[in-house]
Amino acid sequence: MAVTAAMMLRPRMWQSVAGWMMAAVLVLLVPDIRVPQNGAYAFTLYFGKLEWAIGFRVFCLAGGLLWAMAADHRQRCVPRRHERTVGVYRTMAAIAV
Repeated sequence: MAVTAAMMLRPRMWQSVAGWMMAAVLVLLVPDIRVPQNGAYAFTLYFGKLEWAIGFRVFCLAGGLLWAMAADHRQRCVPRRHERTVGVYRTMAAIAV
């Protein structure tokens, strides 16, 4: 119950935390050692060790990086609630003057 109350008080913070946690899981936990190993083999143009499971892990890695970029964008560029309200009040004050 306290977690729900905390999430209702600061939903933006919890959305950022959830986004970064999912990105970390997709980037750090899903891929194994075969992904960089096959990347190194690709530089020598040897694709004999390439398996279908590696493709899925690379796909998860790319998705995790995209998710991290989205979480970073949300954290930096989306205005906070109080910033939007202050902007509305400034606009209303400018119109009134």
